[in-house]
Amino acid sequence: MKYRRIFALLFVLILSLTACGREQVPPGNGPLDQDKKIPGKGAINTPTEDGGASGSAASEGAAAWLSVEGGKVLDDLREGAQADGCICSVAFLGAALEPGEDIAAFLASEEAEQYLDAYPFIKEIPPERWIAHPEGGYEVYCIVPTDPKASTAVNTWDINEDNDFLGESDQVLYRSDCGDPILLLGNLSDIMPSLDVEIVDSTGRSLSYQPSLWLYDGSLSGPSEIFDFTMYHNPDLIGIWSAVIPAELGGGISLNLNIGRGGNLTYSYGRGNSEPIALYEGTWSRPDEAMVQFGPECVVFELCLVEGIEDNDLWGQYGPGELHDEICGVWICERGDGPGTSSLRLTHVQGDPFIDGCGGWAIVFEGEDQGGNNGGMEQGANVNPHVLTTGGPAFTHMTVLQTENYPDGGYYYEDMTQDGSILIINCAYPGGRRNGVSMEEYAVKSIEHLTMYEAEDLSVEKNSGYSEALGHPVYILTYTTSENDHTFHWKIFMTEADGYTYLYAFDVWHEVYADMEDVIDDVFGQLFFLEM
Repeated sequence: MKYRRIFALLFVLILSLTACGREQVPPGNGPLDQDKKIPGKGAINTPTEDGGASGSAASEGAAAWLSVEGGKVLDDLREGAQADGCICSVAFLGAALEPGEDIAAFLASEEAEQYLDAYPFIKEIPPERWIAHPEGGYEVYCIVPTDPKASTAVNTWDINEDNDFLGESDQVLYRSDCGDPILLLGNLSDIMPSLDVEIVDSTGRSLSYQPSLWLYDGSLSGPSEIFDFTMYHNPDLIGIWSAVIPAELGGGISLNLNIGRGGNLTYSYGRGNSEPIALYEGTWSRPDEAMVQFGPECVVFELCLVEGIEDNDLWGQYGPGELHDEICGVWICERGDGPGTSSLRLTHVQGDPFIDGCGGWAIVFEGEDQGGNNGGMEQGANVNPHVLTTGGPAFTHMTVLQTENYPDGGYYYEDMTQDGSILIINCAYPGGRRNGVSMEEYAVKSIEHLTMYEAEDLSVEKNSGYSEALGHPVYILTYTTSENDHTFHWKIFMTEADGYTYLYAFDVWHEVYADMEDVIDDVFGQLFFLEM
């Protein structure tokens, strides 16, 4: 449904002579009719002082298309949003699985069923209020203005070199002077939204919002003015979990799960806190009827190998572990309280185990942010007292993607600018360059902590100015990576101190790197060790 025929719909309101108009604008349309009191391109018109239609008339007009059940659910949703002071409610309904899939196909899918049952007004939204980006997309959203008299516009959201990759509203796709619920299909990229929603309620309060998901956990991204009614999976599972296999069973094998909202999942394992032996990405879900014999507390993990080390020493003296391209299994999950931390007990019951040799095991994972001793590791041992920092965020309006502090004193912080053009990684891990190892060799090994892609055109140079300011030798690493036909420039501040290696890295789009290089150098000049 990339291109839709022009739709004009007029509700005649009996209680007043006011009209509630909406228009879907097909791609390539000429200038808008400026006489219409409806939102314009890239912005929307603030309602007149009289507020437009009377409250009762607007409500009746907006509800004319609804069933009694759908109307009640919609009213309840708006009341909840109003109680929280939100200008609109938003839900991520799910992902269109096939390129070119339209909203109608998504609504007919199993993924949409839970929303159509819980929020019946969604299936009653007429097609003239289904708005798809001209180039399509993979993410489907429902937007519900809290005020039925709100003005609403949907435009394309373009992020490119012409707007310094900050994003701007462009082509008008839809506009209305009624606050009716709408469905959106867009976002071909995980990091760059493609649609812009503009809302102005009858009090003049406004919102400009580009629907998207947090990369960190797959939850809805947005400001506090948004009421999130996304139906997430069981929130008891959401979080970052880690476990350690006891020494008597092979010793020091760490398992790490990042279970995100929306069914996103990453999993890795390795020896202690060293480089992971294998990294997997995939999804988690509740089992279907074929697996109901395992009970309602089951969870299905479906994972694909992203990177791994074939020649590994997973089981130490007992031998290596075989890498599998896929892991698909079923676990019984139980939440509980461990010593000083929340815990997640996963018992393998079918399919592939987390690693070879663990079939049928029950493994207790501990939540990262709850304290505790992380599976029996000695508290206070080998703790790093310093963090490499500028004393504050490198840029304003950064999105936090990952924050991890390890028991061995290492850490990993990852942030991204709102437009996705710059990724900043600040990490530390125990260990340094051994005698006889060149700085270039050690740099290649170190950048494996930052990216899975092959480094090209690697350069390693010692910087005397930074070294003198920090009081430790500082090396600047530069290289490029190629990811999905895109080129990224890396520039890294690398140093060693007190038995730890520190990396402060910028990963920048090729298109903006030349303009950012001086800014990066200024940030490097501000770095210092903060004692914790």
